[in-house]
Amino acid sequence: MSRFVTFKVFEFEELSDEAQKRAIEQFRYMNVDYGWWDSVYDMAEEIGFTITSFDIDYRSIIKGELNLSILDSFKLIRKNWSRNSELYKTAKDYVRDFIKAYREMKANDDELTVEDFIDEDEARDLECEYKKAILEEFLSILRKEYDYQTSDEAIGNFLIDNEYEFYQNGKKYT
Repeated sequence: MSRFVTFKVFEFEELSDEAQKRAIEQFRYMNVDYGWWDSVYDMAEEIGFTITSFDIDYRSIIKGELNLSILDSFKLIRKNWSRNSELYKTAKDYVRDFIKAYREMKANDDELTVEDFIDEDEARDLECEYKKAILEEFLSILRKEYDYQTSDEAIGNFLIDNEYEFYQNGKKYT
């Protein structure tokens, strides 16, 4: 015996608050089950960094490489990042220390070039510290991006933008 059953379906915005919460929970991690970090990796590349791995959950670590000098990297940061950003402020502090150390060494050796200075231990130490500090800033950016991508706002926008439909109780209509 066959029968005909009809259901009324709703767009996300038409659901009650309770049903919207249920709908959001079904899709909580939808935005982060693929390469959600790609845009952050691209931002790092733009300033001379390659992020090779990270973990924002348990160990809270990030690994990567600096492919340019501190000065060249900072030039790109100045070009692409707001002066109010934490990344800019962090980079500026290290560049200031780098230039100060160079000037101090230059005062004792007026033949010293920047290239010679970069071969010095102090400059290499500053470069390692700079790399670590900038990567830590990118770890913070990755955490914020993850938090946003799993937020009610981002999931709600995803459901609206992709025109998902739901039963009245918030379960996805298939």
